[in-house]
Amino acid sequence: GSQNPKTGHVPNGAPWEPMCGGGPAWGAAICVMPWEFYLRYGDKDLLEKSFEGMKRYTRFFGNWTREDGTIYVKKAALDGAETMWFSLGDWVPPFGQPDASLVHTFYYWLCAHNTCMAAKALGKDAEANEYAKLCESIKEVFGKAYYNQEEKSYGDAGSNVFALYMGVPEDRYADVCASLRNELEVKYKGHANTGFIATRFLFETLSMNGMGDLAYTIMNQRDYPSYGWWLEQGATTTWEEWNGNGSRNHPMFGGSLTWLSKNLAGVDTDPQAPGFKHIIIRPIPVKALSEVRYSARTPYGTVESHVSHDGNTVKVEVTVPFGSTATVYVPKSVEAAAANPQSDDSYVIHEVGPGNHSF
Repeated sequence: GSQNPKTGHVPNGAPWEPMCGGGPAWGAAICVMPWEFYLRYGDKDLLEKSFEGMKRYTRFFGNWTREDGTIYVKKAALDGAETMWFSLGDWVPPFGQPDASLVHTFYYWLCAHNTCMAAKALGKDAEANEYAKLCESIKEVFGKAYYNQEEKSYGDAGSNVFALYMGVPEDRYADVCASLRNELEVKYKGHANTGFIATRFLFETLSMNGMGDLAYTIMNQRDYPSYGWWLEQGATTTWEEWNGNGSRNHPMFGGSLTWLSKNLAGVDTDPQAPGFKHIIIRPIPVKALSEVRYSARTPYGTVESHVSHDGNTVKVEVTVPFGSTATVYVPKSVEAAAANPQSDDSYVIHEVGPGNHSF
């Protein structure tokens, strides 16, 4: 209800307060949440009701493109006055900000991607093709604008995370992964360098790209900046800033917990059969972590994944609720799945029905 029906703009807070900070990542909830609800609950009615709003917000991004196709941080309004999109880029990374326009361009892609997926789910094939082409165009623009050939990097403070999550060209993939590992492991000594927007994608991106060991190291630090440092200060909630300034109850930094469910335990939804009608269980093991257990209530009952290993052999125990089916990817070894988690060759694949299964 807070979306501007003419421009498609979604304010940083609802109801709108003129000085409310934020930016594209805040308004992007209109494209993120309907798709996430569809994946978890299979609610096509909600997706249908949200679809036009998703399209309007994606078009709003298109009206903020510069000549090279990237997204403005600020620009002149029609009356000549300079306006801001109240754009923070990312918020409160510990060592320095990424390029705000890079963050905005990533969210242009994310909104276009989710709108594309929604169109496919709703059987709107022509629009799905239109948004798929837009996604590819944004990725190309992103690569041309932000990749530094000499440094083999998109930049610090989460920039390489955004790039890898979006997808980088094959001929620079290994270089970008190496740059990200060096950035986090050497430059920041195994600590996060991201604000709460990039942190949402940090741990998943590391595990999905063969760096789950580094994700585990970052998650287990006890000194600043880290979740462990917060615990050492007596925190019982996630804070707004790594250094403890600002709000002391800021759930945005909790976005990294998807790493536990999606990667360590491997439990994920299937866009072809959402709402956990069909479940994907594809764990990415970490050698230093011998056991992980995760469960969640679904519309059909509780799904559970218990993954353990002895350093080499991985055991996967799953509970599939009645009314659901699952595809279970069992790692051939810890090292095989950790190094190449996106390759089916790293797994033995089982199709199962309801009940308890052990592999």
